[in-house]
Amino acid sequence: MILQIFVNNILPAFLIIGGGAFLGRILKLEVRTPARMTLYAFIPCLVFSSLMQSTVGGDDVIHILTFFFLISAAVGAVSWVTARTLRLTQVQTNALFLSTIFLNAGNLGLSILLFTYGEEGMARGIIFYVGSALMVHTLAAFFASRGRASVRQSILNVLKLPTLYAVVLAFLFRGIHAAPPDFILKPIELVGGAAIPTLLFVLGLQLSRTRLQGNFRLIGVATAIRLLVAPSLAFLLAYLMGLQGLTRQVCIFEASTPAAVTAALMAIEFDCEPEFVTSVVFLTTLLSSVTLTVILSILG
Repeated sequence: MILQIFVNNILPAFLIIGGGAFLGRILKLEVRTPARMTLYAFIPCLVFSSLMQSTVGGDDVIHILTFFFLISAAVGAVSWVTARTLRLTQVQTNALFLSTIFLNAGNLGLSILLFTYGEEGMARGIIFYVGSALMVHTLAAFFASRGRASVRQSILNVLKLPTLYAVVLAFLFRGIHAAPPDFILKPIELVGGAAIPTLLFVLGLQLSRTRLQGNFRLIGVATAIRLLVAPSLAFLLAYLMGLQGLTRQVCIFEASTPAAVTAALMAIEFDCEPEFVTSVVFLTTLLSSVTLTVILSILG
């Protein structure tokens, strides 16, 4: 059963990642340009179009978003205690936050949810991803730039990223029960559809250039928090919240995904220990092929 889960649900996403890594090594492709296209165009369009089309019930939306923010806070608390215990510098602490709090709920999480639970699972995963995208494009950008810039400049860096405005605009349209005309919405949907495969491909490109380097003990600690501590907290939190059925499965699975490639993009963009963050993304992504398979087998 575990092998079947891996082949049918995990392997397809990793094949795309592998394709990106292969072309990155062979053609020496530049990663910054497609990464910035994804950051400033594909992701905002995906978030806006997904929110406009979502059919998930209001109670489920509240449960999913509540779960997301609580699990993020719990993992953040563990990371903060770890940073204090290891006496990390502010830049190192920010890099640890980037590597543990922010997860790959989008490119890897959504694709595997679609393979595993179909459109209903995907719809719930998108709500979780919206919370993740909103946080990674605000708080992650703040952490990434805080070690190299003033608080004022860090806030300005956050305000430059368009995903925040995509979320606000989508909720405004839903609040007044309106939608953009089709000639605007259709190209937004088309561009947003490129986000998941491009993110997987960019992850492969980045991994093709990544080598485990730097503080190996800290890399191991961050990896353990992301792949072992976070799923354990997710199971506990889902029990405490009384989550049931598909919503429970999606929340626990998404909370167990590896470190976010978008967080690595933020680390690269704002020069916040990019070697360390990309190393954690690299290691957690590879090991998640095992951990996510086990978690799916437990969830059913």
